[in-house]
Amino acid sequence: MFAMDTKIDHIISGQAVWVPEPTAFSMIRIGDSAEIVRLEGEGNITFKSKIVDIPKIGGGARVLSIYAPSKDGLFLDLRVDEHYRLTVQTKDYLISFTCSFEGYLREKAKYFAVIKILDEGIKLQRREFFRFTCMLAMKFSVMYTGDNEAAKLLQNRGYSTMYNGIIRDIGGGGIRFITNEDIETDSLIQCTIMLGNTAMLLKGKILDKQYMPKSNMQFQYRTLFLDVSQATQDEIVSFIFAEQRKQKKFRQAPPAAK
Repeated sequence: MFAMDTKIDHIISGQAVWVPEPTAFSMIRIGDSAEIVRLEGEGNITFKSKIVDIPKIGGGARVLSIYAPSKDGLFLDLRVDEHYRLTVQTKDYLISFTCSFEGYLREKAKYFAVIKILDEGIKLQRREFFRFTCMLAMKFSVMYTGDNEAAKLLQNRGYSTMYNGIIRDIGGGGIRFITNEDIETDSLIQCTIMLGNTAMLLKGKILDKQYMPKSNMQFQYRTLFLDVSQATQDEIVSFIFAEQRKQKKFRQAPPAAK
């Protein structure tokens, strides 16, 4: 019986060769972009940096160094007594860890922040563009529609008319949502989405639709975000990581006593 974190790598002379799945930490490389967000204390601060060193330390400790975050020549306030979320962009993944700040190092007039990793991390494949299954209420208006009668009816109601929908999955590049409104493929919509306490106004293009006559909401759409900034994508990804951590914590919680 093999552990759950192993896989078949290839076959040699009819025998399976088993290799361990790489850990999230082992996927990090020097030069990867990093973002560190305060999880506690006053102020939800966000710092951007890069990985500059991944020293090998005994005892299983996982530590890395990033360029010390600064603004106008002054170091930003990382605190030893607080926890942070570190998100690293590798070639194929976005990886999020809970971490702590261990202090600063100086080398040749450059300062580095030493970060200690506190959990196994959560990784999302970038080629899947961070798809996250959810049930989020949304409102949207139709900016442009096609030529069928239902689409013309929507358009004639006016751009300011808002419709209700439910998001079934979300990623940095778009959403899949359901509604009772019949919208033509290639239509442009403007949607308002609540991610936690943040309201986001996003423009999207309907890529395809599915008619589901037996469902309470009969139309499902796959939508591509348009003109979305990197900062907005980062907010969406941060929301996804936060929700995944909640789910992971819930799954790991012991069952309530009867």
